[in-house]
Formats: sequence, C-alpha cells, structure tokens
Amino acid sequence: MTTRGLIVGKFAPLTRGHVTFIHRAAARVDELHVMVCYDEKFLAELPTDLQSKLSLKNRHIWLLETFEKYSNVHIGIVDETLIKEYPEGAAEFTKLVRKSLSEEFGEVMLTHTFSSEPSYDSYFRQFFPETKHEVIDPERQLVKISATEVRSSLYHNWQYLAQSARKDFVKSVAIIGCESTGKSTLAKQLADHFSTLYVPEVGRVICEAEFYSHEEYMAAQDYVDVAFAHKEAERQKKKLANKLLISDTNNLITEFSALCMGKKSNLLALMSRAEKYDLVLYTDIDVSWVGDNLRRNGDPGRRTETDAMLRKLCDERKVEHIVHINGTYEQRLLKAITAINNLLGVTS
Repeated sequence: MTTRGLIVGKFAPLTRGHVTFIHRAAARVDELHVMVCYDEKFLAELPTDLQSKLSLKNRHIWLLETFEKYSNVHIGIVDETLIKEYPEGAAEFTKLVRKSLSEEFGEVMLTHTFSSEPSYDSYFRQFFPETKHEVIDPERQLVKISATEVRSSLYHNWQYLAQSARKDFVKSVAIIGCESTGKSTLAKQLADHFSTLYVPEVGRVICEAEFYSHEEYMAAQDYVDVAFAHKEAERQKKKLANKLLISDTNNLITEFSALCMGKKSNLLALMSRAEKYDLVLYTDIDVSWVGDNLRRNGDPGRRTETDAMLRKLCDERKVEHIVHINGTYEQRLLKAITAINNLLGVTS
C-alpha cells in the first residue's frame, strides 16, 4: 500500500524548522503533499514591508526550490482568503485542501497527516478521519524557534531562515559618489565588517577588459550593457549574501558616467529611475584626489562641478534613502556601519 502524507502551513517565512519538519515527515511516507496556505487577511495584519516579502509567490517558490531534488515531496497551494479563520472555517478549509489536492495532483488517497501541534489532533480526527495524525517535534528540540518569532526580528534571527528564503530579505546597499571618493574601498570594508558579499564596480571591470581603459571608446549602448551586467551581478550575489548586499556603484552612476562622457541614453535614465535600494551611501568629495588610468576629473573646480551634477541627477531620478558619508576615511567607515546597523535594526 502506498502511504501518502499531508502537511498544511503558511511558511511565513520558510524556516530551517519547517525544512527539517518536512524532511522528517517525507521519510515516513512514500509521498508527501505540502500545501502552502495563502490568506490575504493574514498578510494585511503584517507590517507593510513584510507583506510583499511573504507573498504567495515567494512562499511557494521557497518550498519548490528547497525540495526540487526530492521526488516524493509535492508542493501545492490553498487560498483560504474567502473563508473564516480556524476553528470556525475548519470545514470549509478542509474542502479547499481536498479540492486543491485533487486539482493539482489528481486523486490523492491520504494515509497520514503531520503537524507539530498535539492540539490539532481533534481537527485531523474529525476532518481527515482516514489518516493517522503524527506529531513531529512538538517541543521544537531541533530548531528552537517558531516562524512567528523569526518574523518578529528577521535580522536577529537570520540563521533560522531557510536558505531559499534569505535572498528575498537581503537588504540592498549602494555606494555612490564622484570619482576618487573611496567607494570601492568602502564597499570591501563593509562587506568584511558584515561578513557578506559586495558587487564590484562592473563598469570599471568592463571598461578595463574590453576598452583597455579608454572610456572615450564606449558608446551609449556599452553603458546600457554595463547597467544590465551590474543588475545581473546583484541578482546572483543576493542568493548568497548575509543579510545585506553591498553594491559598489549602481545604474545611476553608470548613467552619470555616460553623461560625463557626453553619451545620453533614455534606457539608462529609465533604469536609474526604476532601481530601488534600501540604503544609498553617498561619498562626498572632502577627501584627497587619487588619480588612476580612468579618473579624469581631479581638478578641484571640475570635481565640485561633477559633484553638483551627480546631486542634481539624484534629485531628478528621485533616489531615496540617501545618507551622506564624509570626513576622514575612518569616519566614513564608522558612519556607514552605523547607517547599516540602523537599517538592519541591530546594535553594533
């Protein structure tokens, strides 16, 4: 006889506890069906910044990604938005679960139901009488925290988030500013301090590798290519970042560089307006100029002029969450660390 189990849950967010629970249940049956419960009423009660992060799409994908390689684990969806909450909506909820199982996986003859709550036994005996209800780790001995606790302080409880969920909670930090204001050094220092990753200045890498540091040879389309490459680098590194991802420059700086070279692109302008960061660190020009093979605006007058151009562009592109970083290099580092700690809601 083929044994088939059922787990229902919100997985908001998906935690290491959920993952271990599902693995243990899957080891007890031939097939395991995990149903993600979606309820707009539940989402509406959460802080605004969490509502989009805990969307049905995200929660579904986290589970699909986590259990992609497990052929006996099947992930489905139950939308319970239009029914009453438990326990009043128990009967309607059961009908939705059975209907969703049938629509997504065909006729499923369940033999087991799983939860981590002994109090759910009466529900399963009444509404899934054909199954054996098994309670797994009710004391949470393996992972001693609930999804509610994780959700209440995500960055303090980061280690409990499932790996597949982390990328959607990574905070994005961009460092912008004119030439020779310490952006690249600061990006590396912050990545080291917070034990995370940073995205290097993609435009510099491409200009040096493909144009041998002759930026004057770059066309408007080349800057567009840089912008797309930078976004792809951010997307990939976000998957592995620890709480935050530091970006050495962004698409606005790519557009600014193009404008400084007399190259205008409507697409770059659109990309600059569209990009959003949780924090933007603007490095001011109150440090000494250090030249290299790409920098060309070292004259004090020209430096002041380009800084004014960049500030104006930030206003025009409606860049949000800007913190100005100035002073000595040590002061800049400390100010940036403080700004990021405030972003994460943690103490230094």
